Amino acid sequence: MKHLIKAGIVSLLILLMLTACGKKEKETVAEETTVNIDEEYPGTIAVKDAEKNTELFGVMHACVLDVQKGDGANTVYTVRDNRDPDNAWSVDTLKIKYVVPDVKKGDNIVLLFEGNMTDDPDSVEFIVLLPDKNYEIKTVEGKTTSNMMGSFSVEVEKSKSNGTRTYVFVKDNCDMDREALNGDSDDHVLVVYADCGEKELYPLKVYKVKK
Repeated sequence: MKHLIKAGIVSLLILLMLTACGKKEKETVAEETTVNIDEEYPGTIAVKDAEKNTELFGVMHACVLDVQKGDGANTVYTVRDNRDPDNAWSVDTLKIKYVVPDVKKGDNIVLLFEGNMTDDPDSVEFIVLLPDKNYEIKTVEGKTTSNMMGSFSVEVEKSKSNGTRTYVFVKDNCDMDREALNGDSDDHVLVVYADCGEKELYPLKVYKVKK
Protein backbone atom coordinates (compact mmCIF):
# COMPACT_ATOMS: atom_id res chain seq x y z
CA MET A 1 0.00 0.00 0.00
CA LYS A 2 2.88 2.37 0.90
CA HIS A 3 4.51 1.61 -2.46
CA LEU A 4 1.27 2.52 -4.22
CA ILE A 5 1.04 5.82 -2.30
CA LYS A 6 4.66 6.66 -3.12
CA ALA A 7 4.09 5.81 -6.79
CA GLY A 8 1.01 8.00 -6.80
CA ILE A 9 2.90 10.90 -5.24
CA VAL A 10 5.75 10.55 -7.77
CA SER A 11 3.27 10.44 -10.66
CA LEU A 12 1.52 13.54 -9.32
CA LEU A 13 4.81 15.40 -9.02
CA ILE A 14 5.79 14.45 -12.58
CA LEU A 15 2.38 15.59 -13.82
CA LEU A 16 2.73 18.93 -12.01
CA MET A 17 6.22 19.41 -13.46
CA LEU A 18 4.99 18.68 -16.98
CA THR A 19 2.07 21.05 -16.51
CA ALA A 20 4.39 23.78 -15.28
CA CYS A 21 6.69 23.21 -18.26
CA GLY A 22 3.73 23.40 -20.58
CA LYS A 23 2.61 26.71 -19.07
CA LYS A 24 6.11 28.12 -19.31
CA GLU A 25 6.35 27.10 -22.98
CA LYS A 26 3.04 28.83 -23.77
CA GLU A 27 4.20 32.01 -22.04
CA THR A 28 7.41 31.96 -24.10
CA VAL A 29 5.45 31.53 -27.34
CA ALA A 30 3.17 34.42 -26.32
CA GLU A 31 6.20 36.63 -25.76
CA GLU A 32 7.66 35.64 -29.13
CA THR A 33 4.49 36.73 -30.94
CA THR A 34 5.16 40.30 -29.76
CA VAL A 35 8.56 40.51 -31.47
CA ASN A 36 10.00 44.00 -31.76
CA ILE A 37 9.92 44.54 -35.53
CA ASP A 38 11.09 48.15 -35.38
CA GLU A 39 14.49 47.14 -36.78
CA GLU A 40 12.88 46.40 -40.14
CA TYR A 41 10.09 48.98 -40.17
CA PRO A 42 10.81 51.66 -37.55
CA GLY A 43 7.75 53.23 -36.03
CA THR A 44 5.49 50.18 -36.36
CA ILE A 45 3.08 50.11 -33.43
CA ALA A 46 0.91 47.38 -31.89
CA VAL A 47 -2.66 47.95 -30.73
CA LYS A 48 -4.90 45.48 -28.89
CA ASP A 49 -8.56 45.52 -29.86
CA ALA A 50 -11.55 44.78 -27.59
CA GLU A 51 -11.03 41.02 -28.09
CA LYS A 52 -7.34 41.41 -27.14
CA ASN A 53 -6.18 40.73 -30.68
CA THR A 54 -2.93 42.53 -31.52
CA GLU A 55 -2.98 44.58 -34.71
CA LEU A 56 0.16 46.16 -36.18
CA PHE A 57 0.31 49.44 -38.10
CA GLY A 58 3.36 50.70 -39.97
CA VAL A 59 4.90 52.83 -42.71
CA MET A 60 6.46 51.70 -45.99
CA HIS A 61 8.51 54.12 -48.11
CA ALA A 62 8.43 53.03 -51.74
CA CYS A 63 8.97 54.02 -55.37
CA VAL A 64 6.26 53.68 -58.05
CA LEU A 65 7.48 51.36 -60.82
CA ASP A 66 4.32 51.32 -62.93
CA VAL A 67 0.79 52.70 -63.11
CA GLN A 68 -1.95 50.71 -64.87
CA LYS A 69 -5.34 52.37 -65.23
CA GLY A 70 -8.28 49.98 -65.49
CA ASP A 71 -12.01 50.41 -65.94
CA GLY A 72 -13.65 53.31 -64.13
CA ALA A 73 -11.74 54.57 -61.10
CA ASN A 74 -9.64 51.42 -60.75
CA THR A 75 -5.86 51.89 -60.94
CA VAL A 76 -3.12 49.42 -60.03
CA TYR A 77 0.23 50.75 -58.80
CA THR A 78 3.32 48.56 -58.82
CA VAL A 79 5.71 49.78 -56.13
CA ARG A 80 9.15 48.80 -54.86
CA ASP A 81 9.71 48.75 -51.12
CA ASN A 82 12.80 50.86 -50.30
CA ARG A 83 13.70 48.51 -47.44
CA ASP A 84 13.35 45.44 -49.65
CA PRO A 85 14.34 46.50 -53.21
CA ASP A 86 13.96 42.95 -54.59
CA ASN A 87 10.29 42.88 -53.63
CA ALA A 88 7.52 44.57 -55.66
CA TRP A 89 3.95 45.07 -54.48
CA SER A 90 0.70 45.68 -56.35
CA VAL A 91 -1.61 48.28 -54.84
CA ASP A 92 -5.18 48.26 -56.19
CA THR A 93 -7.21 51.43 -55.63
CA LEU A 94 -10.34 49.31 -55.20
CA LYS A 95 -8.76 47.72 -52.10
CA ILE A 96 -7.24 50.79 -50.49
CA LYS A 97 -9.01 53.50 -48.48
CA TYR A 98 -7.34 56.58 -49.96
CA VAL A 99 -4.80 57.45 -52.68
CA VAL A 100 -3.38 60.94 -53.09
CA PRO A 101 -4.21 62.29 -56.59
CA ASP A 102 -1.80 62.42 -59.57
CA VAL A 103 0.59 59.62 -58.56
CA LYS A 104 2.97 58.92 -61.47
CA LYS A 105 5.62 56.36 -62.41
CA GLY A 106 8.89 57.23 -60.68
CA ASP A 107 7.25 59.01 -57.74
CA ASN A 108 8.43 58.32 -54.21
CA ILE A 109 5.43 57.56 -52.02
CA VAL A 110 4.44 56.35 -48.56
CA LEU A 111 2.10 53.42 -47.93
CA LEU A 112 0.50 53.15 -44.51
CA PHE A 113 -0.37 49.54 -43.75
CA GLU A 114 -1.88 47.13 -41.25
CA GLY A 115 -0.24 43.75 -40.68
CA ASN A 116 3.13 42.19 -39.92
CA MET A 117 5.38 43.21 -42.81
CA THR A 118 8.42 41.35 -41.48
CA ASP A 119 7.07 38.00 -40.27
CA ASP A 120 3.83 37.66 -42.25
CA PRO A 121 3.80 39.85 -45.39
CA ASP A 122 0.70 38.01 -46.69
CA SER A 123 -1.25 39.56 -43.78
CA VAL A 124 -0.48 43.11 -44.88
CA GLU A 125 -3.29 45.38 -46.03
CA PHE A 126 -2.45 48.81 -47.43
CA ILE A 127 -4.71 51.56 -46.10
CA VAL A 128 -3.47 54.89 -47.49
CA LEU A 129 -1.08 55.99 -50.26
CA LEU A 130 0.44 59.43 -49.62
CA PRO A 131 3.33 61.66 -50.82
CA ASP A 132 6.77 60.77 -49.51
CA LYS A 133 7.08 62.45 -46.11
CA ASN A 134 8.22 61.40 -42.65
CA TYR A 135 4.98 60.02 -41.27
CA GLU A 136 4.81 58.75 -37.70
CA ILE A 137 2.12 56.34 -36.49
CA LYS A 138 0.49 57.55 -33.27
CA THR A 139 -2.59 56.89 -31.14
CA VAL A 140 -4.95 59.18 -29.30
CA GLU A 141 -7.89 58.36 -27.04
CA GLY A 142 -10.72 60.72 -26.21
CA LYS A 143 -14.30 61.80 -26.95
CA THR A 144 -15.54 62.96 -30.32
CA THR A 145 -16.71 66.57 -30.56
CA SER A 146 -17.89 66.33 -34.17
CA ASN A 147 -18.52 63.66 -36.79
CA MET A 148 -19.05 64.84 -40.37
CA MET A 149 -18.92 63.18 -43.77
CA GLY A 150 -15.31 64.16 -44.51
CA SER A 151 -13.81 64.60 -41.06
CA PHE A 152 -14.22 64.07 -37.33
CA SER A 153 -12.60 65.53 -34.23
CA VAL A 154 -11.51 64.07 -30.91
CA GLU A 155 -10.99 66.05 -27.72
CA VAL A 156 -8.41 64.92 -25.19
CA GLU A 157 -7.95 66.23 -21.67
CA LYS A 158 -4.21 66.81 -21.36
CA SER A 159 -4.35 67.69 -17.68
CA LYS A 160 -6.42 69.82 -15.33
CA SER A 161 -3.86 72.61 -15.59
CA ASN A 162 -3.21 72.40 -19.35
CA GLY A 163 -6.84 72.00 -20.42
CA THR A 164 -7.81 70.03 -23.52
CA ARG A 165 -6.55 69.49 -27.06
CA THR A 166 -8.70 68.78 -30.10
CA TYR A 167 -7.46 66.56 -32.95
CA VAL A 168 -9.14 66.94 -36.36
CA PHE A 169 -8.93 63.93 -38.69
CA VAL A 170 -9.55 63.61 -42.43
CA LYS A 171 -11.95 60.67 -42.54
CA ASP A 172 -11.56 59.34 -46.12
CA ASN A 173 -13.47 56.13 -45.38
CA CYS A 174 -10.97 54.98 -42.75
CA ASP A 175 -11.46 51.57 -41.15
CA MET A 176 -13.42 51.63 -37.90
CA ASP A 177 -15.12 49.43 -35.35
CA ARG A 178 -18.87 49.11 -35.63
CA GLU A 179 -20.47 52.01 -33.73
CA ALA A 180 -17.08 53.67 -33.22
CA LEU A 181 -18.43 56.91 -34.70
CA ASN A 182 -22.08 56.23 -34.02
CA GLY A 183 -23.24 59.74 -33.08
CA ASP A 184 -22.50 63.35 -33.87
CA SER A 185 -20.36 63.62 -30.72
CA ASP A 186 -19.47 62.10 -27.32
CA ASP A 187 -18.26 58.74 -28.67
CA HIS A 188 -15.29 57.43 -26.68
CA VAL A 189 -12.73 56.25 -29.25
CA LEU A 190 -9.09 55.28 -29.76
CA VAL A 191 -7.68 56.52 -33.07
CA VAL A 192 -4.58 55.11 -34.78
CA TYR A 193 -3.33 57.81 -37.13
CA ALA A 194 -0.41 59.05 -39.22
CA ASP A 195 1.20 62.40 -38.50
CA CYS A 196 3.85 64.16 -40.60
CA GLY A 197 3.86 67.37 -38.59
CA GLU A 198 1.41 69.14 -40.88
CA LYS A 199 -2.23 70.11 -40.47
CA GLU A 200 -3.89 66.97 -41.84
CA LEU A 201 -3.91 63.81 -39.71
CA TYR A 202 -4.78 60.56 -41.51
CA PRO A 203 -6.62 57.99 -39.36
CA LEU A 204 -5.84 54.34 -40.10
CA LYS A 205 -8.37 52.81 -37.72
CA VAL A 206 -10.91 54.01 -35.16
CA TYR A 207 -11.63 51.73 -32.20
CA LYS A 208 -14.73 51.95 -30.02
CA VAL A 209 -13.59 52.20 -26.39
CA LYS A 210 -15.90 50.49 -23.95
CA LYS A 211 -16.43 52.34 -20.68
